[in-house]
Amino acid sequence: MSQYDFIFAENCYTAAQTAVAANEFEKAFYFIERGFRQGITLKMVNSDSLLVQLKRKHQWESTRNKYDSLHNIYLNNINWELRHCIDSLYALDHKWRNKHELHPWNFLWRPFIWHKWKKVTKHIVEDTLIGIIKKYGYPSERLIGLSIDTLPSGKTYFSASNSYCFTIFIHYFSVPRNIHINKLLKDEVKQGYLTPQAFARIVDYQTKWGKQKYYQGLPFFQWYSHFPIDYSKDMEVIENHRKEIGLGSIKFEKSLWDRGFKIGKLERLKQYGHIYLFRTYYDSLKP
Repeated sequence: MSQYDFIFAENCYTAAQTAVAANEFEKAFYFIERGFRQGITLKMVNSDSLLVQLKRKHQWESTRNKYDSLHNIYLNNINWELRHCIDSLYALDHKWRNKHELHPWNFLWRPFIWHKWKKVTKHIVEDTLIGIIKKYGYPSERLIGLSIDTLPSGKTYFSASNSYCFTIFIHYFSVPRNIHINKLLKDEVKQGYLTPQAFARIVDYQTKWGKQKYYQGLPFFQWYSHFPIDYSKDMEVIENHRKEIGLGSIKFEKSLWDRGFKIGKLERLKQYGHIYLFRTYYDSLKP
């Protein structure tokens, strides 16, 4: 990990958890300090049943004393002008998404709200977001830091990734759209600004909702509900298609999803101590 200039925060988090589970605490402290540089917070450590064990080790005081300077590295690496721009685009998209949610007042108006929402996402992507990507690169956590949202419950939603633009693209491609942007997005995967998983899900969304109007190629089958039922049919072709952008096998991907669902059930039963290969975080909203 030390040989790379940029490491995604969720990878640092998973590596630190894995090291704790293996009682490799020197490595765990290395990974969590690297994670602090990528936006992982002390609250994330405090709320995790594995990482909280670090606080009982003698190295913790030294690591805790480094936190502010490491977090400042993260903050200083954010393009704040771009961050504020993406925040406003995401807020606009979310405004119309929330209006489209079923409410007593909007039952008859939802088709009109849907039509307006699709016009809004078209404007966001085609008039603004594509230009941003061409100028700066895909605005994920490498450029604008990690996601922070407020949930309807009044809690703050902390993520070990940034899904703002991904969410906008998913909403944009929920109707048939021209796919000329795919080449641009695929190049962003190669440049390390967009993860292969996110790119594959965007393409799969085009496949599912595009009605064969624009995208007619092979899906990546990255959504759990899109996994092929018959694993023998064209599987070699599918796996080579996935490997081209850096994805693992469908069998491995399915094992991750199954594992994630199992962990979710265990947590509802108050059974913790799991290594997360993808995760979100919740914390009380402060005034």
